[in-house]
Amino acid sequence: MAMQPTSTTNPYAGFGKVIGGARLAGRELTIAGIAEKLYMDAGSIAVIGNPRIGKTSVVTEAVKRLRSSSNKHITIEIDLSTLTSETELFAELSTQVQARLQIEGDHFPRAPAELSEYNAYKLARSTLARANELGWRPSVTSN
Repeated sequence: MAMQPTSTTNPYAGFGKVIGGARLAGRELTIAGIAEKLYMDAGSIAVIGNPRIGKTSVVTEAVKRLRSSSNKHITIEIDLSTLTSETELFAELSTQVQARLQIEGDHFPRAPAELSEYNAYKLARSTLARANELGWRPSVTSN
């Protein structure tokens, strides 16, 4: 009978689950690079690789570091499996960013009565532009 590893220092313990901290052995440069790209450039990244090699864990750790290092950084998490169109994606992005920042009393553009794909795209762009004008650094993670 094979024994399951139980040590928290073994990077393979808990295989298949999102891990963080010291258990992300050998990933420091990758995590730092992702966090820097998201913070400094407010850019987009794609983390691509084989299943179960730690993509979600690395991105989760980078986002965690961003949240702890900047009070003007917000992260929006979108589950793409629940969306059926680009219109829904843009609308969800706008809704989540606006909900997070309206807590601070900021004002954002309103959704048009008819939300076509183009109108949803324009709403998402204007929402993100307004967030940037106010000094916020939104990042979006999806799975």
